[in-house]
Amino acid sequence: MGPLRLTREKLAMFAEDASENAGSYHSVMILTFLRNVSRVLGTRLLRRPALAKAMTNTGWLIGEKGVRLGLGLLVWVWIARYLGPQDFGTYMFALAFVGLFGVVATLGLDRIVVREIVHDPSCTNEILGSSFILRLVSGTCGLLLSFLAIYFVRPDDPTMRWLVAIAGLALVFQAFSVIDLWFQSQVIAKYSVWARSVAFVIVAVILMTLVFIHAPLIAFAWAVLGETILGMIGLVLVYVITGHRLMAWQIRTKRVIALISESWPLIVSGLAIMIY
Repeated sequence: MGPLRLTREKLAMFAEDASENAGSYHSVMILTFLRNVSRVLGTRLLRRPALAKAMTNTGWLIGEKGVRLGLGLLVWVWIARYLGPQDFGTYMFALAFVGLFGVVATLGLDRIVVREIVHDPSCTNEILGSSFILRLVSGTCGLLLSFLAIYFVRPDDPTMRWLVAIAGLALVFQAFSVIDLWFQSQVIAKYSVWARSVAFVIVAVILMTLVFIHAPLIAFAWAVLGETILGMIGLVLVYVITGHRLMAWQIRTKRVIALISESWPLIVSGLAIMIY
């Protein structure tokens, strides 16, 4: 039994050593593979700066979505528990109601404006100015229409009318989001991400403070509107800091008509999706 036991012990030690060596071999192979992949990707990115710029731009956008999803989920779950089903449901209804008019207020211009700036950079100021006035007018109309509509739908509910009016104001301020469209056309989303993210974090802190002080529902509606306003102010600031001027924007009737003629199918499709 002695020699047999010794043989078994040697076999076990040999198997253990072989397993460790195999594990080390696989680890080295994986590290070598990753090193080669990173080297190849780095070489290709250096040869294609446009691809590197696009990947960086995408990274900024994904990072913003991650922050908003994580922090926003925590904040709004907390708010929902504080407000309760009735008040929270009331506010969600107001946002959804304004959203119906928001689809029309945006005029489906986002992709069109980005495309036009890319195709004709010399007319950037004309495109931005014309799209800004369109968004400003349509946002104002969306605010008025949403308020009139809720007045007839809920004539005996002043709280709902206030919530819709406050949420509808965001449609007007969002006219400045055409600046974000310019950043998109230049594939430099980091400026827009910074502007929106700073506003988001500030308002998230304000919302949590409102929960601590047991603020009423209307206060939360004003705070959410504040995020839109701060975000638009941030976009204007970064636009000016990067060497551009709002006063250089131009409004051309011909351009306005062209934008409307291209955007109306997107308005109809967006409204149909929203209603469905």
